[in-house]
Amino acid sequence: MRSLLRLKRVIILSIRPHSIRQKPRWVALSAELDIDRADIFVTSKLWVSDTSYDGARRAYEKSLARTGLDYLDLYLIHNPMNDVFGAWRALSELLQDGAVRAIGTSNFSRARLEDFISFNEVVPQVN
Repeated sequence: MRSLLRLKRVIILSIRPHSIRQKPRWVALSAELDIDRADIFVTSKLWVSDTSYDGARRAYEKSLARTGLDYLDLYLIHNPMNDVFGAWRALSELLQDGAVRAIGTSNFSRARLEDFISFNEVVPQVN
């Protein structure tokens, strides 16, 4: 982990918020190595059980609180299950508010993604 953080451009995947019990090792290491937050790219996925408007907002806040971050670089809907449209509204608002830098989807088939895009003004930046 220490050598990865020295590269200055690292993708850190956070696990679902319910599993984070304390700040991850990389938070302490990045401070120890004097690496700016802007030099680390952090991605998190919205867990299936949180895939709704309210669930997405709650999960985002839990992720920040438990990791010690003040924003995410990329926030993804993990799977096209449950209320993806409600969750997408929440992610779109987070993007508009500057709380995340990019939003996207994960594990969406081409057909599901095309359908999803046709019913939303904000298009996923990643799938």
